[in-house]
Amino acid sequence: MAARAQLGRLFWGVYFVAENLVLWARSEPLGYAVNLLQAGAE
Repeated sequence: MAARAQLGRLFWGVYFVAENLVLWARSEPLGYAVNLLQAGAE
């Protein structure tokens, strides 16, 4: 059970970092390309 909680925490940590990277990328000129990639992935 503890391992699962640790895995969940790790997942949220990675998700949080990824979300911040996306927000940062969107504020950059490069963000346009990121938005296109995301639109294609969805």
